[in-house]
Amino acid sequence: MSDSGEHVSRVGETETGLGGRGLYGEELRGADLSKKDLRGVDLSEKDLTGLNLTGANLAGAYLARANLTGANLTRVNLTGANLYRVNLTGAKLTEADLTRVKLEYSLLFRADLADATLWGTGLEDADLTSANLTGANLTRAFLRGANLTDAILTGANLTEATLLRVSAFHANLNDAILTGANLLQAHLHGASLIGARFDEKTTWPDGFAPPSSQ
Repeated sequence: MSDSGEHVSRVGETETGLGGRGLYGEELRGADLSKKDLRGVDLSEKDLTGLNLTGANLAGAYLARANLTGANLTRVNLTGANLYRVNLTGAKLTEADLTRVKLEYSLLFRADLADATLWGTGLEDADLTSANLTGANLTRAFLRGANLTDAILTGANLTEATLLRVSAFHANLNDAILTGANLLQAHLHGASLIGARFDEKTTWPDGFAPPSSQ
């Protein structure tokens, strides 16, 4: 195939096994697209509730404003994809590769992102309330204004991450790596930072005493 348009058409009609409906039909809820090659596909604004995308390749895909509530995206490749304002409530993204993904203003309430890679990912104003980010790699991720209330970030790597104005009330940041992270104006009331690692470049909210000096 010589261009991306032909590639998307081929994926929709052949590799998914959805025949004439392709990826552009009115109903994809609960479909099984595991391990499919869906690079660059356009699924924006689609209702993909409960979709099984385990191990699929969605690099560069466009899923802005799609509904992926309860979807299974375990080990999916989403590098460079656009998930702006997507709904991932309760979705499973364990070990997923979300490097440099656009997730601004997205809903990830109770999403499971354990051991996921979110290097350089945009999560500005995203809602990660009660999300599981245990062991996730958030190096240089952009989380300005994100809601991390009750989120689990045990052992997460937040090196040089932008956490400006995040709401991390009662978040679990035990053993998290915060070297060089920017937490100015962050709300950390009730957050646990036992064993968290930070350095002289870590920027804390005014008046906040980091664990070593409490």
